[in-house]
Amino acid sequence: MRHSSYSTADLAPSDRLEASRTAAQAWSEVAPPDDAGEMTAAWDMWTMGDLVLSRATHSPLRHRREPGRFRRHDNEFLLLEAYQSGVGRGRVEDATFENRPGRIVLIDMSLDFVALTSRMLTHSLLIPHETVGYDPTVHQPVHVLDAGSPRGRILGTLLASLPARVGSLADDDACGLARDLAEVVGTIMLRPEAPLSDAVRRGRLIAMENFIERRLGDPTLGPDALCAAFGVSRASLYRQFETRSGVAAYIRERRLIAAKRALAGHPRTRGLVRDVAQRFGFHDPAHFNRLFRRRFGLTPGEAALEFGTVAEAPTDPATLLIEWLLTSG
Repeated sequence: MRHSSYSTADLAPSDRLEASRTAAQAWSEVAPPDDAGEMTAAWDMWTMGDLVLSRATHSPLRHRREPGRFRRHDNEFLLLEAYQSGVGRGRVEDATFENRPGRIVLIDMSLDFVALTSRMLTHSLLIPHETVGYDPTVHQPVHVLDAGSPRGRILGTLLASLPARVGSLADDDACGLARDLAEVVGTIMLRPEAPLSDAVRRGRLIAMENFIERRLGDPTLGPDALCAAFGVSRASLYRQFETRSGVAAYIRERRLIAAKRALAGHPRTRGLVRDVAQRFGFHDPAHFNRLFRRRFGLTPGEAALEFGTVAEAPTDPATLLIEWLLTSG
């Protein structure tokens, strides 16, 4: 798997614009707005099968792409973007779009494209038309998905997780992951009424686990919250977590691990165990002590005495992504 990295950080300010134009010349013409300050840009790109993943950040820029000027290249591809910060506004033929955090945008880059972006950070994929079954005579040139919608949570989680881990994948694993990602993108963005494939279900499990990890202290976290966030029935949710010993058991396990980490990460003080237990949803001290001792072989008070030692870390989205890959066969 090939990796490319670019940054203007080590260049003189007077050289940054020309260097960025050269780096982007196979993709589009770029220029800062007239009122922009000092230009900065950095990105990483990885090839994954026939997909290209990128993580980019830059100061305000104007982008222009006229496919007719890139005849040496295959222009039949799509751009999938999820902004982590900043705003981008643009036009593809007669279709306008706005990209910002909370949205996922799919754009047909075989058409004339112009955009103006603020200072931004984005995760994106370049995807050939045929890889996801995109037909310009059938599909619109711009598709916008709410990242907080049930399917948006799936795609947004996967896209945000990739840059942290993809560099360590072997080529064969990266190609397999790319095939599954293409299937997820095609189903979610282009065929929203189609039944969920196995790849999308695996992606949904990753997104659900990420959803749980970020809300371990939320007293409303449970099956109802997951069903509402991902638009699934309780029966579907329980099937999704069959390999995790069930939804309630999985949430309890993650909360216990988070509590152990919190206890071992602070010097012991009066009320620490009670405060940590309540923070992670354990309001009965005796019940918390029993669960904790059964899981770790020591009491919460003993765990608090391990200040300075390395506790078991929560499962991060990147690790979950690898679990998805390893179970995709």
